Amino acid sequence: MQNFEQVFSMPTVQEREMLIKVTHPTIGELPLVGSPLKMSATPVTYRLPPPLMGEHTDEVLRELAN
Repeated sequence: MQNFEQVFSMPTVQEREMLIKVTHPTIGELPLVGSPLKMSATPVTYRLPPPLMGEHTDEVLRELAN
């Protein structure tokens, strides 16, 4: 069995860009698993970091109330 460091250091995993880094507003650089889908005509973009706890609660509740 391999640990995360071993897996993400594998050439195939690196070539497929399976480890990405996004800037998070509270912790800075955040490593995440990249999308396994690789399509040349429609590449995946990573625009936003994961939301903070409760960040979208008000929006979701407003939408449910309508």
